[in-house]
Amino acid sequence: MMQLAISTPASGAKTVQVPVLAATQEYATLLPSGQTPPPTAEATPAGEATSTEGGH
Repeated sequence: MMQLAISTPASGAKTVQVPVLAATQEYATLLPSGQTPPPTAEATPAGEATSTEGGH
């Protein structure tokens, strides 16, 4: 969440809390032009090892 200041001549200034969403999944297409979403980590299925050490 972040604060956003909004003002109009009729009602003056107000500060409101707005959500900030990551540019991933369904929001990935909503980036400003010229920007790309950050890379995402792939999930590891439960029970699988994630070690990079040599095994037996």
